[in-house]
Amino acid sequence: MRCFIAIDLPEELKRQIEDVITQLSPLSKGIKWVPSGNIHLTLKFLGEIKEDMLPDIRQRLDIICRICPPFALSLRGSGAFPDQKNPNVLWIGVDRSEELKNLYNDIDNSMSEIGFEKESRKHSPHLTIGRVKNKKDVLQAIKGLSGFSGNLFGKIEVAEIHLMKSVLMPTGAEYSKICSFRLNGDKKA
Repeated sequence: MRCFIAIDLPEELKRQIEDVITQLSPLSKGIKWVPSGNIHLTLKFLGEIKEDMLPDIRQRLDIICRICPPFALSLRGSGAFPDQKNPNVLWIGVDRSEELKNLYNDIDNSMSEIGFEKESRKHSPHLTIGRVKNKKDVLQAIKGLSGFSGNLFGKIEVAEIHLMKSVLMPTGAEYSKICSFRLNGDKKA
C-alpha cells in the first residue's frame, strides 16, 4: 500500500484554499488542481509499504508524538516549484516553525532507521494545490497565483498527525487515514 505521514487542515482553511483554486482554475487547462479534501501538509512520503511494516511505523510515530507538544502554524503566501518561470507544482506556503522542523526531522530520522530513504532535499513546508501537466498555457494561472503571494490564509493548531493511505485512481489519488497520533498524547484509532 502507498502511504505518507501528514498534518490535516481544518475544513474552514480547506474551503479558503478551494476558493483560490476556483479563481485560478479557469485560467489554465494545463494544471491538475488538487481537490480541497486532499489538501494536507506532508511530513514524510513513505511510498509503497508492506502491511507488516505498519506496527513498527505506528510504534515509532507514537513515540515521536508523545514527546512533541502541540504547536501553531501559519499558512501564508503562494508560489511554484521549482520557480514561476518553469512551474511543476503550485503551492500555498507554510511559515517556518522550529516545532514543525523538529517534528519533520524526528519523523525522517526515525523512518530511516527502518529502511525508508532520508529526504535529500531541504525541507520546504507547503500545501500542494496544483500540478502542471502542460506548461503551454499556465502563464495566466501563475500570474493569478502571484496575487496571493502576500496572503495570510490562516493559522492552525497542530495537535495530531496522521498515517495516510493513498490509492491511485483514474480520477486522481484517494486518501484515507490509517491512524492518527495526538501530539503529547496516545495514538487513537
